[in-house]
Amino acid sequence: MKLEFKSTIRLLSLFSLFFIWKIIDEALKNNDEATFFWSIFLIIYLVSLTILYIVMYGYQNKKQRKSS
Repeated sequence: MKLEFKSTIRLLSLFSLFFIWKIIDEALKNNDEATFFWSIFLIIYLVSLTILYIVMYGYQNKKQRKSS
């Protein structure tokens, strides 16, 4: 379970590279609205990933303590 959890988080974090690429692409096109949108989207996405990691880490620790 632990390896599966980490690989899932890594896979989801790769999407942040796409969002960064979109921010750079829209900034080069001088499209301020799209740059702002993708920047906000990236921030919310990274916060959500961080919360997911913390929750899953706590769940794994709780599950390990119960089985011990």
